[in-house]
Amino acid sequence: MSIAEIKAEAQRLPADEVQHLAAYFHHLSRRLEPGYGASLDAAAQAADGGDKIALTEVKRLEAELGRAGR
Repeated sequence: MSIAEIKAEAQRLPADEVQHLAAYFHHLSRRLEPGYGASLDAAAQAADGGDKIALTEVKRLEAELGRAGR
């Protein structure tokens, strides 16, 4: 599949699937960076240790940033 075909197909996807693909492509672009795997492991360990944020708080922060124009 060509890049043009991928772009055309992505335009037909719902916004949440486009966001998922964007995150996946970002991950793919960083996967060979030194220390990237270790940073993912550290983030997972922090979450397992209770360092989390509720979805409602994320949505509140997102709305606040949107109102601030960021």
